[in-house]
Amino acid sequence: MVRDMKHTVEVMIPEAEIKARIAELGRQITERYKDSGSDMVLVGLLRGSFMFMADLCPRGTGVS
Repeated sequence: MVRDMKHTVEVMIPEAEIKARIAELGRQITERYKDSGSDMVLVGLLRGSFMFMADLCPRGTGVS
């Protein structure tokens, strides 16, 4: 077994681009459901989705 393997990590999507898209998704969700008359509940189903949801929830007004 080789213990000194070198790994190369390449950034595929820059952090700023991800944050901008999350903000846009928050705006789209808010716009779509703002006149629904009911409370919105977002549920993250995949393992690790809590990080995405933590970034998404504050982006939209009225999103809990």
